[in-house]
Amino acid sequence: MKKALFVLCLLIASLWILFNTAPKTQETKQANPGSHAIRLDDAALLVCKQCTPASEQTRQCINCRLERNIVLKSGEVIRGTITAIESDRIEVQVDYGKIFFKHSELKNPVPETEVQGPNSPSLAGEVVLFKGKNLSEPKFREKRIEKPDKPGQATETLSAKRAARIIKTLFKKHEWIAYSPSQYFPGIEQTLEEENIRKDLNLLASAGFDALVTYSAAGRLSSIPRIARETGFQAVMMGIWDPTNRSEFDNAVSQKEHVDAYCVGNEGLHFERYTMEQLLPCLIELRKITQKPVSSSEPLDIVLNPKYRKIWQISDWVFVIAHYVFDRELSTKDPVEGVKWMVSLEQRLNSSIRSGKPLVFKEVGFPTQGDSWASMETQESFLRKISRKLDLFVYFEAFDQPWKTDPPIEAYWGLFKFDRTPKPYAAKRMKQNRS
Repeated sequence: MKKALFVLCLLIASLWILFNTAPKTQETKQANPGSHAIRLDDAALLVCKQCTPASEQTRQCINCRLERNIVLKSGEVIRGTITAIESDRIEVQVDYGKIFFKHSELKNPVPETEVQGPNSPSLAGEVVLFKGKNLSEPKFREKRIEKPDKPGQATETLSAKRAARIIKTLFKKHEWIAYSPSQYFPGIEQTLEEENIRKDLNLLASAGFDALVTYSAAGRLSSIPRIARETGFQAVMMGIWDPTNRSEFDNAVSQKEHVDAYCVGNEGLHFERYTMEQLLPCLIELRKITQKPVSSSEPLDIVLNPKYRKIWQISDWVFVIAHYVFDRELSTKDPVEGVKWMVSLEQRLNSSIRSGKPLVFKEVGFPTQGDSWASMETQESFLRKISRKLDLFVYFEAFDQPWKTDPPIEAYWGLFKFDRTPKPYAAKRMKQNRS
């Protein structure tokens, strides 16, 4: 009995050893796939023209079924499943869609013998897509990428480099003008009829402008980005006048689909309407919610003050307000000297701030009334000359604003009068745009 039991145990052990040491077939490996790590180059993800501006394109999509553009930063992870390996690409299923990679894009391609069947592409195991770091590094952390609420909605954090590229492209590609409605008087909503705004914008478009900078998102002013897009404007930078006003903040966020960038505040620190401690959280929150570039605009006394350096560290570009007619050291209001002053200032600011971010002049203009030296001819001369010297700037401003009275020249910076009559510089632009 004991001998029979011993023989039975020996037989069972032999069978177990034979089963576990026998070579596994391709079908068995296919049914129990393992995990694979794919290390990516900086531009490994293929970008669709419809998913990103032309300036951001690094490659053509090889399959337009992408739901959105995904950008991997160093240490970030996407987890998915390899669903097919074809002769020219690898297909990866993630929770919100599919991503396709060319074999040539992968530093460590998945071995076909491990994941592909003998005759056709087959399902494989989990794949970890990452760039720039090894999973074994102790400081490596996985970042979960949420499913977007809508197709095309970005959920990645807007990087400083990408924001800078966006701003540079916007200002080099478009003709920008600072806009407050021609019939506008603060506090009187009746002056902000949509029909009046459309007339304003059609007039500005006839002068060759295709991009707007606004100053406020309060009340009916919040509708300007939408109307601008409907009128044919190619770019909009929306302003928030009061960063402490939650209603205005929410209005600005509601317009994000029509907005390319935001400017939070305008000379508010200079005039002490709010503090830096109130401004900075607004900038951070607005960028996080909208994933659009953000900044604030201030005159030179704030921009060059080390006390406020934090603003430009957080902002995506440096937005400067500088009018040579207010410079006390410049005794002349001659437009030629004004152009030299602006060019010199640009060089001085770039060397002083050294933020590595784009420097943009927000209000470049010249008044036509209010003092003995102010005239339409001088405005035309200054704007014509300065437009040949500066790349990143905003014309100031669209229309005269009679409600501004201190100092008297403040009411007359418009390229058009309050009644929409074009001044000489605007008239020449309109003529050139027609020809």
